[in-house]
Amino acid sequence: MPGTLNTANSRLGWKAAIAHELEGHRFAALTDKTFFDPNISAYANDLLEEIQASVRASKNGKNLSKIDKEDLLQHALERYTNHKRFLEGTEYVSLTFEQIIEKLWTLKY
Repeated sequence: MPGTLNTANSRLGWKAAIAHELEGHRFAALTDKTFFDPNISAYANDLLEEIQASVRASKNGKNLSKIDKEDLLQHALERYTNHKRFLEGTEYVSLTFEQIIEKLWTLKY
């Protein structure tokens, strides 16, 4: 870590990766805020959960550099851009990345 590919995912340092897992996924699970919509496919749910986790980590991760935060946001955007086909047939398909972010639970309360 980071990897050698030219993607945000491969650029994530260890602090950003841990923030994604802990702040993004674990805290969401502990507060019952993991993304899940029973009306969409598992692939669409997974995509939106990963986007949510990276955005939450960028906003709420501890001791992250500006670059870590930017890489996490870029990671979320790359996930959306590269996998938005999984949103076809859902209410999310016509939304922009920014609109999806607004719908997802990304703030810590």
